[in-house]
Amino acid sequence: AFGTAVAMQGSFLAVGAPGEASAATGIDGDQTDNSQPRAGAVYLFEWADIGWFQAGYVKAGNPHLPFDAFGSSVALAGPHLAIGAPHEQSPQIGVVGHSPSSGRAVFGAAYLFTASSAQWQQRGWIKPPDPRSTCGPLVAVSTDGALLLQGTTAAHQGVVYAY
Repeated sequence: AFGTAVAMQGSFLAVGAPGEASAATGIDGDQTDNSQPRAGAVYLFEWADIGWFQAGYVKAGNPHLPFDAFGSSVALAGPHLAIGAPHEQSPQIGVVGHSPSSGRAVFGAAYLFTASSAQWQQRGWIKPPDPRSTCGPLVAVSTDGALLLQGTTAAHQGVVYAY
């Protein structure tokens, strides 16, 4: 499912691949590991004078399960990258760090990454406050990284959360 979602900002291109199967976490992990079906990934490309080259391989920094579909949506703005994972299954809600807690699953998450000195880092991830929601199908981020928008469905109604 490479190319399910794409975003471009300046010379950078982010390509979502929600069907990618690596169990890697974080930035530039092992792309050859195929032990987590449909965990998902985002590939970053940069344009140079000779053409496009792969500039990064992005996975969720928190432990994930098969079928998270990380990379179903992507957004680039300035040095910020937002990524949706509509089937992420951790039980936390709201703005969270990198470690999920145990409990009842709340589906979907939006992740925020920021580049500094040409290195991407995960700043955190966001879950909807309504446990009936499914989030991550749509994401957007402001150029200063101060605002992350997350489209979701709650009780069969569309909702946009701003963080």
